[in-house]
Parts: sequence; C-alpha cells; structure tokens
Amino acid sequence: MTTIDVYVAGRCSGNPGPSSIGWLIFQDIKELAKGALKLKGNYTNNVAIYEAIVNGLLEAQPYFEDGLILKVNSKVHVDQLTGRCCANGDLLAEYLERVKYFAGEMSGEIEYEEVPKDNRNIIRVKNLAGRHLGMKIIKPPKIKKIVEEPEWDGNW
Repeated sequence: MTTIDVYVAGRCSGNPGPSSIGWLIFQDIKELAKGALKLKGNYTNNVAIYEAIVNGLLEAQPYFEDGLILKVNSKVHVDQLTGRCCANGDLLAEYLERVKYFAGEMSGEIEYEEVPKDNRNIIRVKNLAGRHLGMKIIKPPKIKKIVEEPEWDGNW
C-alpha cells in the first residue's frame, strides 16, 4: 500500500487578519510537492487551516493511490474531521462539509493526524505560508545532546 503524508498549515497576522496557507506532500521521505498561497481578505486562523486542508487535499490528488494521512497542528480540526466534535459556526461547518466532500471523492483511505507544533515539516509548511505575509521565520527546536563528549586532552 502506498501512503502519502500531507502536512498543512494556515497562518494569520492577527486573528482575524491577513492569512496564508501552505502544504507539503511526501511519499516516505521523498517530497512530491509543496506550495503556499496568500488568501484574499482577512480570516481567522481556523479558516486559514481549513483552506490549507482543502488545498492540500486537492494538490495531493495526482499522487493519491491507496492512502493519505493529512497532518495538521490543530487538535480542533482533527477532532472535527474525525467526528469527535462539531464545527463551531456556519462558515467552519461549510468548510468541514467541503473537506468531507473532497475526501469522499478520493479513492482510498484518508486519516487525519494531529502533529506537534515543533514537528520539522509543520515548521517548514508554516514558514512557506508565512513568507506570503512577511512573517518571522520559525526555527526548529535545537536537538539536545544526550551524551556529553569528554574533553580531549590531546593524548590518545
């Protein structure tokens, strides 16, 4: 079974405010596609994330065969997409229905997964989106050394 991973993110400068979205599409460790768009108008972060989900699914269609895992840094969106909670408000409910429609049109299984905000691919996709708004680039967390290296005194 061939599964692709689709990482999506939405960013806002203010909430609501100017917004942009981004997506990264992978099969195993191979990057298949990436993209970002600036949205016209001012939107909330929730709307920007749904726009990212819709666009990520649309962009993933050419690569989609057996399965897709949509990865987003939003528990609320994952809970809405999996039916654990309802969308709040008419606009978000419309977006939820649009995503379900697109997902239903795709052959194969789609899973939704919440990923932590310090996930390297989520950071990459947030930076892709943020460039359209002139936002500060997010840096990945530094990897801490687990083992301290002994100081070398020059002797073997």
